[in-house]
Amino acid sequence: MASEMNYLAVVATALVMFGLGAGWYSPLLFGKKWQELVGKSEDELKRADMTRIFGLSFLAYLVASYVLAHFVLFTEASTPTTLLINNLFQRQSLRLWAIDASYYFFAFCLGGVILAIWH
Repeated sequence: MASEMNYLAVVATALVMFGLGAGWYSPLLFGKKWQELVGKSEDELKRADMTRIFGLSFLAYLVASYVLAHFVLFTEASTPTTLLINNLFQRQSLRLWAIDASYYFFAFCLGGVILAIWH
């Protein structure tokens, strides 16, 4: 039977997923290629409201972690949804899909591991 939700684990999972995204989309890994594939210039990126973007992104990671925690509890778990369909309909490159989908794969795998161990 499923145990009680560990909210500290949910927050930790959101932080890990957020941190993974920061590295994943940094110039050290896939940031430059992602920027090229979505067609954003340096100026466009510099003009962005990063406080809003990071704040809402972290809130979304909290929600995703909370939902993932329920899944882990329900299944008593110890797979990612891909963006392929959207990517195909938007006529985006498969390289963009590979960067985005592999990020979510690793983020949700890490999140699942944290929640499965820490619940």
